[in-house]
Amino acid sequence: MRSTTTLLSLLMLCGAHLQAVEPIIIADFEDGSIKPFEQKEGLSVVDEHATSGSKALMVKPGAALVSDSYSGLVGDWSTRDTLKFDVFVPGDQNVKIAIQIRDPMDVPGYWAWHNRYTALAPGKNTVQFPVADTWRGEILRRDVTGMLDTTKIRRFVVIPDNAPVAIYIDNIRLDSFPVPKIDVPGLKAFDVEPVGAPGFPGYVPLTDTATYSKEKGFGWKPGAQFANSSPNVCIRLHPDNLFRDWLSVSNAELQIDVPNGRYRVYLQLEDPGAWEFMQNFRHRTVSAEGATVVDETMSCDDFLTKYFRNQDAEDLPGEDPFDKYVETRHPWKEFEVTVADGQLNLGFRSDDAYGNTLSAVLVAPVEQAAKTKQFMTFTKEMRRYDWAQSWKPVSKLPEPPVFTGAAAAENKRDGFVIYPVSPYAIGDYQGETSKDPLAAKDPTVTGLHLTAALGEAEPATFGLRPGRKLGKVEVTISALKEPGGAELGSGNVTVRVGRYRITRHGGDQSGLYDVSERELRLFNRTDADVLRCDDGMARRFWILVQVPENAKAGTYRGTVTVKAEKGGTRSIPVVVEVLPFSLPAADHDFALYGCDVLPIVYYPEQTASILRDNERMLQDLASHGITSLPGPVISPRCEWKGDHVEIVNAKELDASFAMARKYGFRDSPVGFPNGGADQAIATGKPIQGQPTATFIAGWFKVINDTAKQRGWPKPYFCFGDEPNIPDTLNQLTAIHQALHAVSPDIWTGIAYHIESEHSVTMMKTVDVHHFKDFCSLDQFKQAKAHAKYLLNCNVGFGRQPFGLREWRASAERGTDGCITYSYTGSHIDLYYDLDGRERDFSCAPPRRDGTRDTVATWECTREGVDDFRYARALAAMTRDAAAPASAKTAAQALLTQAHELGALTSGTGLPEIVAWRQAAQKALTAAVRK
Repeated sequence: MRSTTTLLSLLMLCGAHLQAVEPIIIADFEDGSIKPFEQKEGLSVVDEHATSGSKALMVKPGAALVSDSYSGLVGDWSTRDTLKFDVFVPGDQNVKIAIQIRDPMDVPGYWAWHNRYTALAPGKNTVQFPVADTWRGEILRRDVTGMLDTTKIRRFVVIPDNAPVAIYIDNIRLDSFPVPKIDVPGLKAFDVEPVGAPGFPGYVPLTDTATYSKEKGFGWKPGAQFANSSPNVCIRLHPDNLFRDWLSVSNAELQIDVPNGRYRVYLQLEDPGAWEFMQNFRHRTVSAEGATVVDETMSCDDFLTKYFRNQDAEDLPGEDPFDKYVETRHPWKEFEVTVADGQLNLGFRSDDAYGNTLSAVLVAPVEQAAKTKQFMTFTKEMRRYDWAQSWKPVSKLPEPPVFTGAAAAENKRDGFVIYPVSPYAIGDYQGETSKDPLAAKDPTVTGLHLTAALGEAEPATFGLRPGRKLGKVEVTISALKEPGGAELGSGNVTVRVGRYRITRHGGDQSGLYDVSERELRLFNRTDADVLRCDDGMARRFWILVQVPENAKAGTYRGTVTVKAEKGGTRSIPVVVEVLPFSLPAADHDFALYGCDVLPIVYYPEQTASILRDNERMLQDLASHGITSLPGPVISPRCEWKGDHVEIVNAKELDASFAMARKYGFRDSPVGFPNGGADQAIATGKPIQGQPTATFIAGWFKVINDTAKQRGWPKPYFCFGDEPNIPDTLNQLTAIHQALHAVSPDIWTGIAYHIESEHSVTMMKTVDVHHFKDFCSLDQFKQAKAHAKYLLNCNVGFGRQPFGLREWRASAERGTDGCITYSYTGSHIDLYYDLDGRERDFSCAPPRRDGTRDTVATWECTREGVDDFRYARALAAMTRDAAAPASAKTAAQALLTQAHELGALTSGTGLPEIVAWRQAAQKALTAAVRK
């Protein structure tokens, strides 16, 4: 991965800039003053790390820069393209910073302001972003639409976030885009974008409103048709300011005046995507001077190949994500054309909404090929610089291991060391286990031991650290046999290995990325998934044992064998203790958002595999302890038939609900489509020519009645997600009240928290409450008083949230269940974590063949549900009239301890929880044997 310094040097080499307009200085500290920033503790002007003149501002840990219009802040930022400032970070740690910018709109507070979060690398940094790219809210949520008024900036704040050292800031300025030094005679470069997009250095903005004129010398021929030109859709978040915004051209001609001659044309037609959407189309064409130069179709097979292209890839420290993922995702379309009439005419045609998503056009005389290549290099490096403003690497190349004692002897003999690591450790490529919450006292692995009830699944893990290149590595496990002849065979045991992926480090908006273990994959099945240990990376192996319900209780023994192509072979004993009882059902709702099959169905051919994929999903969810679905696994298709709606695929829903019940899912309330008339319902305006109440009865009541008649779970209707601002909360309240006025049996639902009187008012109109886990106990009690159904929401994955913490919540908060995000919450390329608003949350990434991988937190989540079930078994024992008093006393003591352990936050108390489980197993086993 190139460093920031290297990036800058490349820019200077291939595209050194000349300033078109002098920058506007906000602060350079040369007069010894910190103006326009307010004098606060921890800020001082020093003679170190200056980038303009001789002085810079030292910002000590805990301090912040705050400036306002009344303190001298420049108010009109609209005359320049970018905000820039230089920062020096001493030491070797990354630092996160928050930037806040405000204009006259100050209500509703945070969501009306521009809140940007980024990261700084050790050493020299330049923070920069386009002035036009100052959206309201934050990158994850933009509840207040529109951009800041950059002619009236009122406040500018920079806050280092828990910086471990003092940092140095200098030369805060409003600047113009850099002008490439490369002079390419005859070059025409256009940044194709919606009105209001941020622009890009060296490229002329070309919006959908730019009709051709002789004065400009370019533009769209009158009558141009665009499938989409809305800034809300056509300005994506990634990867850079040239490719992330585009126009979807359905039928249009771009006219560019040029001298007669032969030209090379470059077009960028790829949509970077958003949320779960990845670009797909059926057919698109481009013509030049009347001749077709691009004629592309995308079949279902083509799309799926593109979607799953990275399923077997693995990321290593030091690799460049920009080259590996961004560049391969956005190839240029190139062709040559001869112009004989003084104007280049480029025609674009596609009947698909996301066919010709045009973001950049570059035209250059073929005789300027060498200089054009330099300009394209400039373009790429400026794009890379844009991308690097958002993402800084944390991971470092793996260091050669140093083994001592018995480990040194193992390495000398076999070329690798086997070491203990628990399922709860963060998958570390250095083999570091100091942060393993269940770190073993013995640094050697003498065996693997599992204990499970009948029907329970349990993981065991170990690590392998190579001492040299090992080539192909095989890990196999023998049958697990019990002395009486019973056996746990290959169908009950799976071996997986942790594979490494680029992962956001320190949160969705941290601006940092790391390389850490993500998918737990099967391996050595095909050439694509061969495990080779030649990269110095430590590996964690997972032995997943599923004990059948009808297994014989007892001790099963077997062997795990590790064999390296260019090393030795090791055998590890495995012992599985099968207990003489089954766990009771959870009798509680454990749910995940995003229970959908990916990719989204875009092609009719995909429907052939939907039933198979849904069933595999339900099997996987059920096998990990999930008992409830937040919505139907088949999307209801609702169509108006006269004065009421009809669910035209009701039979498919019948089958999907039957399938869910087959796998043990409970009939919990499920979300149904809301009809899309939010604003009209809230204001009481007619909808489709009908009074509001008539529409509500024709849509919501009919769906409710249909569900009741067909025996489906209770529907509810959701009109938003995590509302924050008063206007939104008030609108939701009005919608809920309107539905209830037609029928109290029409249920509403939403995920939310209480932070204002407006949210309290809305809470009283909600039936299905997905109430945020961080809310206080008193707030949960308020919600419970109004709830027909209450879920502990956004609890996070892992053993504690789905285990004893939810056990405590069910008693203390009165929850009917818990839910978190997400089963298949992945953004665009689900194997590249830096291309969406949030990280890829998917706990079971799908594969092209319809199977699913898994991740560590998914396996540990199942352990949590099992803790909940062990607590239920203990509770049942306390109510069992036939149980001995001593057993009841022991069970009650363990339940008291479970309640106490349920107060612990994630990542704490795991040794105590493991010890509690072992004590529960002992108590339940003793009760069975008595």
